[in-house]
Amino acid sequence: MFIGNLTLPDTAPSFLSPTLLHSGPWFYLLVFAIIFLGAVFIITPVPENSILFLAGALAVGGQVSLGWVLLVSIAGAYIGYDLNYWTARLLNFTVCSRFCPHILQTGKVDKARALIEEFGPLSVVASRFIPAVNLPPFVAGLDGMNYRYYAAANLIGAVL
Repeated sequence: MFIGNLTLPDTAPSFLSPTLLHSGPWFYLLVFAIIFLGAVFIITPVPENSILFLAGALAVGGQVSLGWVLLVSIAGAYIGYDLNYWTARLLNFTVCSRFCPHILQTGKVDKARALIEEFGPLSVVASRFIPAVNLPPFVAGLDGMNYRYYAAANLIGAVL
């Protein structure tokens, strides 16, 4: 980029080529996938906050639609937590502890259960703001939390 006699380096990440930004659905699918994976993994190795910040900046710059970014972000967050809930609900604690014992360490499950007992469905909302811990939706499914309350809390958390 040239400004007078000054040349500024192009600092945009290489994966954000103009082709990607103008390919429409692929960018939104990428945002959805990253948010979804961030919500699915109990301990999050996915930078969903970073992609939200980047997508928001691109939306403000007019390169992508803010409405679509919001829609796919909320959908990814909601569906990811819902998948956690239903996986745990359809499986039981015995099956889960057999196949994923590192996730269901007694201390982590006990803390999540205490949070759910104290705050109920609001713990699902709060878990979205606790860095790297998405265990309450899983434990809510294990404990059989009423799905109506869970779904409402999940939607509120996804929107927030």
